[in-house]
Amino acid sequence: MMGFLSKSQLFWSFTLFLLLGLSINIEASQTQCKESRCGNGPAIRFPFRVKDGQPNHCGYPGFELSCRGKRTVLELPKSVKLFVKSIDYKSQVIKLYDPNDCLFGQLLKINGLSVSPLYFAKFELRNYTMFNCSGLERNALYGIGMDFPCLSGPDGYQVIAVYSSSAIEDVPLASCNKMYDIISVPYTLFAVDRKYLYMNWAKPNCSRCGVLGYGCRLKNNDTKSETECYAYPKPSQTKKFVTIGVTIGTAVLTLLLVVAYRAYNSNKQEKENQRRIESFLEDYKALKPSRYSYSDIKHITGEFKEKLGEGAYGAVFKGKLSAEFFVAVKILHSSKGNGDEFINEVGTIGRIHHINVVRLVGYCADGFRRALVYEFLPNGSLQQNFGNVSYKSDIYSFGMVLLEMVGGKKITDVKEDNTSQVYYPEWIYNLLEEGEDLRIHIEKEEDAKIAKKLAIVGLWCIQWHPTDRPSMKVVVQMLEGGEKLTLPPNPFGSTGQPKSIVDMPRRRKNPELEAISELE
Repeated sequence: MMGFLSKSQLFWSFTLFLLLGLSINIEASQTQCKESRCGNGPAIRFPFRVKDGQPNHCGYPGFELSCRGKRTVLELPKSVKLFVKSIDYKSQVIKLYDPNDCLFGQLLKINGLSVSPLYFAKFELRNYTMFNCSGLERNALYGIGMDFPCLSGPDGYQVIAVYSSSAIEDVPLASCNKMYDIISVPYTLFAVDRKYLYMNWAKPNCSRCGVLGYGCRLKNNDTKSETECYAYPKPSQTKKFVTIGVTIGTAVLTLLLVVAYRAYNSNKQEKENQRRIESFLEDYKALKPSRYSYSDIKHITGEFKEKLGEGAYGAVFKGKLSAEFFVAVKILHSSKGNGDEFINEVGTIGRIHHINVVRLVGYCADGFRRALVYEFLPNGSLQQNFGNVSYKSDIYSFGMVLLEMVGGKKITDVKEDNTSQVYYPEWIYNLLEEGEDLRIHIEKEEDAKIAKKLAIVGLWCIQWHPTDRPSMKVVVQMLEGGEKLTLPPNPFGSTGQPKSIVDMPRRRKNPELEAISELE
């Protein structure tokens, strides 16, 4: 298919394909990494991304969130899963909570392990010791430490956390058993409002981008996970650019495909036509017309110097094969027909050698270039010098129409086996001269008179000598007049046919001419 397009068409096609691909990539990238939410949760954008809904380049490594129903979930080490309450992108703080209201119990699973890239917010971090005080009543623990009902069990099993730096004499824990120590946890977890956990991230630092009103993203093709700031495109301009790009690209792509398809079909048809012509010429090579190359045609016509005329199938130029032998060269349009015109002319005219028929001297079938070489007629064709047309010619034609109208009725008592070759107008004349009827089906006598009048007027109009034919004014008077019309002289000059022959041959439908072979 590439062979049917020029270099410039290929260049513009490639450029438009690139623009279309760029438009689609821009739209896809902006759609994939656009801000999203889990239900009514906080906005999710860089450095965070939705783990199962966005590609890796939409977020920073380790900042994957997921959606559970309409809630946003952050997964920490040791399969600790906390729900996200809010995200402050300027301060780079994420607010977390446990749906089971046992946040401290979730942190016990981590117990000081690094949760990079997130870390506990910059509150005071402390170490705590956990005790099992199942032997004490709940009221007795007031003021000793923070109890955690979610960690306590049935039958009075209670867990409290005591600040590790507290003096042992200040804590009456004689009835409690030490469980374990936990280190570096925010003291806010032991405050009255201990439902939420605040965590920060230091890298990537996109706060500068937020202050400038820019967005933050990973640099392209960067293996070090470096970030950069970028200006948010205006939604209307972006959408407009993408829409225009996709529309133009699609339209041009469709147009190119249609052009290529038509070029392919056209070339295929031309090759088929060329094959048919070559096959015909191979069978025809024994006949007289000579085959010329296209360069020969250019030489014969003197580079198409003298143009004689132009028709539907091509232009005709004057040329010469020698100093005394001139030819007319018809250059056929390659876009016209499917080769039949060329084959018909070479196959038919090439076989005819008659003094009154123009002779085909040669032909050219050089690829898609075709030409026919005829002998040159300096006096023009016969049709240009075939008598002069006068108004009396119209009278003759009108008379023939009248006779055909009369003969349009079915002839009675006519048998195919007994038909005669009598000329029909002469047959009508013989019937009228003998005083017989016209042998046509007529229901009313008045119609028979009209048919007879039409026949007589028609015979007057087809008189052999134009001077004997009436003018159209007289013809109208004869048709409109009520007086009896006289039969005109015999327009055929001979009535040698026996008067008994009155049968007419039936007309054949779609008659074909018999082939006439005249050779010198």
